[in-house]
Amino acid sequence: MPVNHSRTDLDDAVIEQARAGDQTAMRQVYDLLGPRLVGYARGQGIEDPDVVANETLFRVLSGLDRFTGTPAALRSWAFTIAHNLIVDEHRRRARRPPMSDVEVPASMAAPVDVELVVSVRVDVDRTLAAIGELAPAQRDVLLLRHVADLTLAETAEVLGKRANAVKQLQHRATKALAKQLADTAVTRNDAATFTRVS
Repeated sequence: MPVNHSRTDLDDAVIEQARAGDQTAMRQVYDLLGPRLVGYARGQGIEDPDVVANETLFRVLSGLDRFTGTPAALRSWAFTIAHNLIVDEHRRRARRPPMSDVEVPASMAAPVDVELVVSVRVDVDRTLAAIGELAPAQRDVLLLRHVADLTLAETAEVLGKRANAVKQLQHRATKALAKQLADTAVTRNDAATFTRVS
């Protein structure tokens, strides 16, 4: 998973315009950070990642008038807020019993192309499940680096760690993830094989 750091997203001008209340610039901040925040929350196992992303962006946009710093600092600040919201959500979930799923009557369900959904979601779900099995620190680093697309320094700031520690965590996490994905592929292939009986 290569990290693309040739971003054309946030820059000082956009942040300054958003700070001054320019709606277009605020929308640009929202549009550029939103998908990364959703991906990060989804990777952390949050049931409704859009809620975390929206709450994070609400806090960022509400506090922009007090923010001073670079675009990198704004990204780090946003993901620090998201990370804290996610930690709080995991704590809340641990304290309360799970709610039962609400079934939607078939008459209300939208028609779904099952084959298309399955073909698109299989690898994503398998990868997210494998990431979810990693140690929490490894999971955090992979999600911040590859889903949120933060730099090494930004990730270190969000997690309150040194850059070298993050680099080592990322290396170990990448190896562990590759092993898990290989193991699940072998298990899936083993389950799919059968012996023909004459």
